[in-house]
Amino acid sequence: SKGRARMSKREKMDGENEDRFYEAAHARSEELLQPGSELEAAMKQLMNAAGEAAGKVANFASRIVEATSAVRNAALELDSGRPEGMSAQDYTELVQQRQ
Repeated sequence: SKGRARMSKREKMDGENEDRFYEAAHARSEELLQPGSELEAAMKQLMNAAGEAAGKVANFASRIVEATSAVRNAALELDSGRPEGMSAQDYTELVQQRQ
């Protein structure tokens, strides 16, 4: 019976420690959810970085489209001077030899 009494006292202490832990965790979460908190600042930084990255990706994609279009236009221009019946590869080699 003496062992049981100690155990229940220990269980009671564990329960109190657990309660204190949850109270502290709850208080910290409330603190983090306040306007102007560290969490809010970190979220703003993250959103700004994500927006900046999205802008860079869009800019890069735009440059790829421009470059692809320029290559296509150059190929069409080159092809427009190719004599009928001559392969594109032969004509390209001929143009390169002339340069």
